[in-house]
Amino acid sequence: MNKVKQAGFTIVELLVVIVIIGILATIGFVTFANAQNSAKKSDVEATMSLAKSKLGEYYAQYNTYPQDEAALSTYLEETNNKTVSDKLAGINGIDVIEYLAEPGGCTVTESRDASGDLTGATGTCTSFTLTGLASYWGDNDPSNNKTIRP
Repeated sequence: MNKVKQAGFTIVELLVVIVIIGILATIGFVTFANAQNSAKKSDVEATMSLAKSKLGEYYAQYNTYPQDEAALSTYLEETNNKTVSDKLAGINGIDVIEYLAEPGGCTVTESRDASGDLTGATGTCTSFTLTGLASYWGDNDPSNNKTIRP
C-alpha cells in the first residue's frame, strides 16, 4: 500500500503558532498600557508645574493664594490656562489634580470690575498643596500621589 503524503500543517503546529501569537499580543498590550499610564503621569506632573507657576503669579500680584479650587479654576480660565483648569475639574469623571489652600479655613476676598474681571484680592491663604492623584494614571496606591507645595 502506498501512502499519499498530504501537504499542510498538523493541528499541533497550528496550536503552537496560535499560542506564540497570543503571548506576543499580551506582551504588546501590557507594554502599551504601561506607556499610556506613564504618559498620563508625565502630563499630570507638567500640568501641576504650570499650575504652581500660575499660583506664584497670583501670589505675587495679590499677596495671597486662591482660597479654593473654584477660585483657582476661575483665575486660570481668565488667564487663558484652560488646560490646567480642566484637569482641576477632572477628566471623564476622574479627579486628576486637587488644590488645597493653607492654612485650612483661610479666606480671600476678590475684587472684580464691572465686566467681572479680577482686579484685586486680599486674604489669609499663605500656602497651598497641589496633589496629582495616582488613580488617574492607573495606580490605586494613594502613597504614589504627586504633591507640590510652594
